[in-house]
Amino acid sequence: LKAIFDAVVSGMIIIDQKGIVEEVYLATSGLFGYPSEEIVGNNVSMLMPLHRSIRHNSYIENYQKTRHAKIIGIGREVMGKRKSGEEFPFWLAVIEVNLDNRVLYTGFIHDLSEIKNAEFRLKALNEELEKKVVERTYELEKVVNQLLSLNRQLESEISNKIKIQLKLREREAALEKSLA
Repeated sequence: LKAIFDAVVSGMIIIDQKGIVEEVYLATSGLFGYPSEEIVGNNVSMLMPLHRSIRHNSYIENYQKTRHAKIIGIGREVMGKRKSGEEFPFWLAVIEVNLDNRVLYTGFIHDLSEIKNAEFRLKALNEELEKKVVERTYELEKVVNQLLSLNRQLESEISNKIKIQLKLREREAALEKSLA
């Protein structure tokens, strides 16, 4: 069974009611950067950023008293801490397991680092694209305004030329009349 769980791509960890790690599988060890023997026997809070680890045991106690699930049976995005100190996002789904008159919690861990990096890159690309759209729109407005200005100048010149042609025709007619 351990060999099967070690082959799973997502992480899996089993803790007791006090938050002590009883079993950790290969993907979890790799994800957090600890060999399993450094995790087993320690409180699971060692895998969390300090601000989360401080409150973790109270979350377990609160769940055991109230049965109000915040993660257990629900799942949500949380932050983890690798052995290197690097924090990373992951999806955590926890189930309660009653086994041999004991309550254990099994956590299924799916690393979200690549997804979050892709979201960050996508957001940056969108911001860059929006900036380019604004720049291009400004440039287009500038060109359109120049064209409108040139169009007004041309209309004015055409109007003046028409007026001049009319005056020339009038003078031509007057000259023809005079000559006649």
